[in-house]
Amino acid sequence: MSKVAEKPLLIAAIGMDSRACEVLRMSFQGPGKGCCFLVDEGAAEAIIFNMDTPDAKNIWNKYRAQHPKKPTIVMALKKPDFDDIYFIGKPVRIEQLIQKVNVIKKDLAALKEELDETEIILETSPLDGINTVTPTEKIEEPTDSITSFKQLPELDHEFCGSSPDIDLSKPDKKQAAFYNPSDFLQARLQWATETANNEGIALQITVKVNNDWKVIIFLPQSKRIINGLSDFQLRVVCTAPKYCTAVKVKRFSTEDSQNLEERANNHGSVESLKPFMWKVALWTARGRLPVGTSLTTPIKLKHWPNLTRLQNTPNIMRIATIISDQPRPLPLVAKVLNIPQRHVFSFYAAMCSIKLTESVETSPEKTTKVTVTKHKQRGLFGRILKRLIGRR
Repeated sequence: MSKVAEKPLLIAAIGMDSRACEVLRMSFQGPGKGCCFLVDEGAAEAIIFNMDTPDAKNIWNKYRAQHPKKPTIVMALKKPDFDDIYFIGKPVRIEQLIQKVNVIKKDLAALKEELDETEIILETSPLDGINTVTPTEKIEEPTDSITSFKQLPELDHEFCGSSPDIDLSKPDKKQAAFYNPSDFLQARLQWATETANNEGIALQITVKVNNDWKVIIFLPQSKRIINGLSDFQLRVVCTAPKYCTAVKVKRFSTEDSQNLEERANNHGSVESLKPFMWKVALWTARGRLPVGTSLTTPIKLKHWPNLTRLQNTPNIMRIATIISDQPRPLPLVAKVLNIPQRHVFSFYAAMCSIKLTESVETSPEKTTKVTVTKHKQRGLFGRILKRLIGRR
């Protein structure tokens, strides 16, 4: 059986309140035996859509415009005239819902196998006797970021989401570019990091995953963590809304903290803090920006990051290079590099989590000086930015 079919499906609910979502979550863990996890919409591989909610038709049209191919279970009293849906009539039986989830998992597994076969065909060598490149021709090596994006398309979806570019000039659509870390586990983990550093003691966050409690211990002295979650489990709890995640906090004494630091050297689940928080931010942001991020203020790196120790994402090297070379507003970075917004936004969200970015505020005096010595292309970049955010 395919690994895609074996692993739990990441699914989100649209048109349901928190109480209904909690019933779904308990059903998936109980009768469903962990067949899927309820997560945030941006991280979902599939959707459960309630068509009997107010203004459901408009919500559906907006959703389908953004995600025309995403597997969707539609629940309604009467089957709507939609194509490519998995329909369940109301009243809904849990057995029916679990059956549809398993069908979607099999369909996704079959689709992945087809894509894998296509990649194998594309990567086969040319026919014998046919030379596609002469010995004198120079083959241009792609950069790491481009290679990763082409060879590992799952890297894009897993760490940057799948949302298309947003028209940032329209206020009603602009809000989709942002997320609030406080609505997710990320904010609690960020708090734990800062508290452990400020107080100089080890701090433990215990997270409930299915029916088990998993431990994350922050060690401020060595800037490491003891992580009891697998990457898949961590991804699930990062993408789930906070009301779906039970968390407990424990502070250690100074003596116990020192003992943990010493024992950590022999612990198999120890990792550095920054790469851990980097992944947490990527899985939570999913191609969005932390709420409050300016779309017009130039952004720069405080210093060049050690990218070899951080989770790779599409175009990571290109984004880091252009921001280091010349601070620019984030939408402009995506435009200049001709890459999806979500690649830039994910990179920025991850950089914020380890405090490697800062805004460049320009005072009137500095603006005057820059105007005198500005690069001849700055005017072009300025016009592009104004068009992107809707200014005239």
